[in-house]
Amino acid sequence: MNRYKSSEKTRQALINAAGELAAEHGINAVTTRAIANLAGENLGSIHYHFGSKEKLFEAVILHVAERWQSLPIKDIVAKVDDDPSRAELAQMVSHVVKRNVALIFDRSAPAWHCRFSINWFSGLRRCWILFALLFWFLK
Repeated sequence: MNRYKSSEKTRQALINAAGELAAEHGINAVTTRAIANLAGENLGSIHYHFGSKEKLFEAVILHVAERWQSLPIKDIVAKVDDDPSRAELAQMVSHVVKRNVALIFDRSAPAWHCRFSINWFSGLRRCWILFALLFWFLK
């Protein structure tokens, strides 16, 4: 049991270190050596626990996404009728935006979650284009 706890602590330390560095510098600028150093682990622990840098960052994204999955957008959208009015659409968009802001700035999450989420979503221009189209439609 102690071995498992130690292994899980190492995994979490690596995820947190990778997330912190990616939030600060961007995923592409982060080296495995910097992750291992910040986590206080040896370089081989990344390969042992994740197999590669890419798999580690998949774990980082999944770690952040777990919180987002706790409040799925589909639950908000499901409350809207099949033929919603503009007011209903505006309310739905408002709920989605408030949900996203609450999740991004959630103080119970590690500080790097906020920066990582903002960086991640700023790279997803499709989301912002969708919101722009929705707001244009609601005019």
